[in-house]
Amino acid sequence: MWRKIRQVGSIKFLALLCILILIQLIKIFVDFKAVTNLDGPGSSAAQSSSNSVFAQETDFERILAGAAKDASGKYYVNRFYKAEGFSLDLESRDITLVTHTTVDRLAELVSLATVWSGPMSVSIFAPSTDASFADDAIDGMRLCWPVLRDTVTFHLIYPTDFVANMTEAGSFAYLPCKDITRRLMTFKSAMQTDYNLINAIQYPHNLMRNTARQGALTEFILHLDLGLTPTPNLRRNFVKFAAKNGLFETNETSKNTANVMQTSKRSIYVLPTFEIRSDNEEIRTKRDIIRSLEEKNSRALMQETCWFCQKPTDYDRWQELDYNAEQEAESLDVAYSVPYAKTWEPFFIGRRDMPLFNEKFTMYGYDRMVQVCDMRVQNYKFYVLNYPFLLYHGYRTKARMTETERRLRENYQLFKEGFASSLRESGLVSDAYKEC
Repeated sequence: MWRKIRQVGSIKFLALLCILILIQLIKIFVDFKAVTNLDGPGSSAAQSSSNSVFAQETDFERILAGAAKDASGKYYVNRFYKAEGFSLDLESRDITLVTHTTVDRLAELVSLATVWSGPMSVSIFAPSTDASFADDAIDGMRLCWPVLRDTVTFHLIYPTDFVANMTEAGSFAYLPCKDITRRLMTFKSAMQTDYNLINAIQYPHNLMRNTARQGALTEFILHLDLGLTPTPNLRRNFVKFAAKNGLFETNETSKNTANVMQTSKRSIYVLPTFEIRSDNEEIRTKRDIIRSLEEKNSRALMQETCWFCQKPTDYDRWQELDYNAEQEAESLDVAYSVPYAKTWEPFFIGRRDMPLFNEKFTMYGYDRMVQVCDMRVQNYKFYVLNYPFLLYHGYRTKARMTETERRLRENYQLFKEGFASSLRESGLVSDAYKEC
């Protein structure tokens, strides 16, 4: 009798085991379907793919899953791509550098992360097989430059018409760092090599900026377009400035500061931004940049391409401030306030709850101006910092501008009227916005 009972028990155990195995097989199959395209050559999906500028010769492609559409429905956003968790040392009382890029400029992140040496949040535009390169590059950069592994989070964005295709991922496997560096430096995006794609895809500047911004976990944010470099001590000295003036307090304003306005939650800290002629010139301090300006080797950002976009920062006043080398190395402060001005496009530090970029604005020049306009409507105040600044390597010239860009930038009145028209078309028609 006991033998029969044991036999029955064994049969039940085997049956249960078979059921569990079947469940696991079904789950694996479902997960596999989620990340692969198994449509046959006669299916509508396959026909759509064959008409794409990224059409593949095979019917089997690995497709990146796990993304959500943006508000417009035109792009997929994959936040915290390949995230490896967050460090236990992560401190909200800090400042995150947020930026965005295409895959052909990923190499620039290495030097930027080294100078910043703190939290960064980066949006990567990666349509179709560009995503394969982005996937490999993230792994390669983390392997070769630990600062990127420790401090940088990535977010992938790509059009719904050209979804991220991971077919070519894995090309960096077992490569030494020198070869990874070479690939990062020489890779060309499909948007550079495929003429059909150049006209088919629009780079969503403000979606890229907002996604990177929303990936920041610190109290303060520094928004930069890739290509700009901050002075070496900016992050450390701003954190000291914020702590000293109570900017990390939860109250609306600090009770420990003599100037409540400068430390209000609606304060923006502007960084003067310069173009330098030569990559060989080493500029680390304010004294360096003033000398370079005097020698005509540097100038204010966009001085040739949009003189009115940076003028409100008042560069002459900034250069004439008293200078103390020891103080610059260890601290920073507010130098002076500036009023809002139409067509102003400053780079600045602000709190993570400052207005986002309006993603409806895509036209050259207007995409950043609308955020500053929103700040003006919400009564933000603008303060220029005394020592830190940003650098852009190379002069921006009219020769690199399109005819439309040149026509807008050269005519101040036309530029203002065009922006006002864009505000109305976006539904921003209140009296407050009329001042922009």
